[in-house]
Amino acid sequence: MPQIIIDIGTSSNSGDGDPVRTAFDKINQNFAQLFESQVNQSYLSVTQASHGFTNNTPVALVGGSWVAADASDATDPSSDAVGIVREVDTDNFLVYYFGYLEGFIGLNQGVPQYLAVGGGLTETPPNGIGEASKAILYPLSSSTALVLNRNGQSSNSEPVP
Repeated sequence: MPQIIIDIGTSSNSGDGDPVRTAFDKINQNFAQLFESQVNQSYLSVTQASHGFTNNTPVALVGGSWVAADASDATDPSSDAVGIVREVDTDNFLVYYFGYLEGFIGLNQGVPQYLAVGGGLTETPPNGIGEASKAILYPLSSSTALVLNRNGQSSNSEPVP
C-alpha cells in the first residue's frame, strides 16, 4: 500500500483540507503500514531445492547453502545459527533472523532456547568441551518468542560467531 497523503488544504484554516478525524485515520494507516513493513523485514524468503527443514529449525548459511544449525562444534560454521525456519514447503522457506514470532507450543516464558547439540532447540545451554552455546529464542509466553541473533560462546569461553 502506498503512503496516504493528508490533504492540508490551500491555506491555514481554509476548511478545504481533510477533516481532523480523516487526517488521523490516514496517519494511523501510514503508521500501521510502516510497522508492518519493519516486522516483515525480519525474515528472508529462500528457495533451496529439497532442503528438508521443518518449522522452528535453527539454520546457518554455510558456503552459500542453508543447513540445519548444530551446537556440536563451535568451530564448525553450522554452529553459527542465524535464524529460525518457518512456512516450509519442499523447496522454499522463510528464515526469521530477528523479531517477534508466534505459533510455538510449550515454551517456558523467560527461559531462553539455545541451539542444541545435534540441531534443534534446548533450554539447557550446551556445555561440553568445544560445543557452541548460543541463545536463539527468548520466550515471551508459551506460544510467542523473540528471535535473537547474537554471538554465542564455546564451552571454553572463546567467542564464536
